[in-house]
Amino acid sequence: LEPAKLLEDCPLLRSVVLVAGFPVGGEELSITEGVVSRIEGQSYSHSQRYLLAVTVDAAINEGNSGGPVFNDSGGLVGIAFQALQGAENTGHIIPPPVIKHFIKGVTTLSGPDEYKGYPADGIKMQQLTNSCLRSYYNLSDSIRGVLVTDVFYNNTCHGILQKNDILTHVDGRSVANNGTVAYGKYGRVDVSIIFTLFQCGERIIFKL
Repeated sequence: LEPAKLLEDCPLLRSVVLVAGFPVGGEELSITEGVVSRIEGQSYSHSQRYLLAVTVDAAINEGNSGGPVFNDSGGLVGIAFQALQGAENTGHIIPPPVIKHFIKGVTTLSGPDEYKGYPADGIKMQQLTNSCLRSYYNLSDSIRGVLVTDVFYNNTCHGILQKNDILTHVDGRSVANNGTVAYGKYGRVDVSIIFTLFQCGERIIFKL
């Protein structure tokens, strides 16, 4: 018996996924099938952290949490962990980048007791889609990004960014006026997600 191989990155949009587990108990393994419908940031129900997540339309119920999610080739694409209450067939899985961040943190950078988790940006941002706001800050149409409205003390960006800075690039990625950045071939995600892909203490480059 060989262990399943974790994918390098998120599964592609509209690709097939298979959720395995024991929803609402039972003796036999249950497998539900669906497709990847969305890749974006989501609030994780256990930690309340806003991290990268994959939305699937395969059924995810109590008993699926912590179970594996495979693609149609048998590769491990994530871990099932929550479903959106009040919506049908809207479940979330933890994708490979988030899983690998945790594994790297506890095995190579520190230890289970020293792992510091996922860094936050430590700032408040405002979108720059409003023409009046852009006029107030004398921003031409060629300047795109977000307005920094607050920097939290002793946090990631403290002493680096300041209130009223215009953040235009993070980690070489251009920030759109709505506060999103391109994420590979998966579409766009909130710029705050990029911060969580780094380990605490690693260097990230901004452009203002």
